Amino acid sequence: MRSGFGSINLFHVLRGGLQSAFIGYFLDRAENGKGYMTEVVRLIVDYAFAS
Repeated sequence: MRSGFGSINLFHVLRGGLQSAFIGYFLDRAENGKGYMTEVVRLIVDYAFAS
């Protein structure tokens, strides 16, 4: 069993009237198309701007 197959980073988070950030990520080719990064991006954006 593998413990990790990708990574995501959130940086240059800007607050205020126009909130923005940069997201960088990679995912093991064998895991493409399974919706993992779609879900992780949703979670990290919610974490960054709703908390």
